[in-house]
Amino acid sequence: MVALRELSAALAQALDTLDAELQELAQQVRSESSEASTSADRPARSDDLDGARLVALNMALNGDSREAADRYLAENFDVPDRERLLDEVYAAIEG
Repeated sequence: MVALRELSAALAQALDTLDAELQELAQQVRSESSEASTSADRPARSDDLDGARLVALNMALNGDSREAADRYLAENFDVPDRERLLDEVYAAIEG
């Protein structure tokens, strides 16, 4: 009977240790996953100039500020001259 109690206690201790190790491993996986997802979730920037112009025009027509449109284009489009594109778009809707 004593051996069974000792075996039960040893098993309970082993399970506690295993549980702690699994929780630590799960935390590491979550941390690594969130670090990887921040860069992997970001789509590649497009070099579609007409698409960038259309997005900027849509933002301007929706009342978004030029700064907001500039930020969005900078994050999502590889446009060689964003300032000129924004000048054209915002001049077209203003006048």
